[in-house]
Amino acid sequence: VGMIILPVMLFHQLQLIACAVIARRLEQSGPDPALAV
Repeated sequence: VGMIILPVMLFHQLQLIACAVIARRLEQSGPDPALAV
């Protein structure tokens, strides 16, 4: 079980970091009409 949980936890951490980076870039660049759906 540990061999399955470890990669999932690492992937989840990378996902959170990626989301934070993307959100920060969007805040800096300002609202983009093309991205707003």
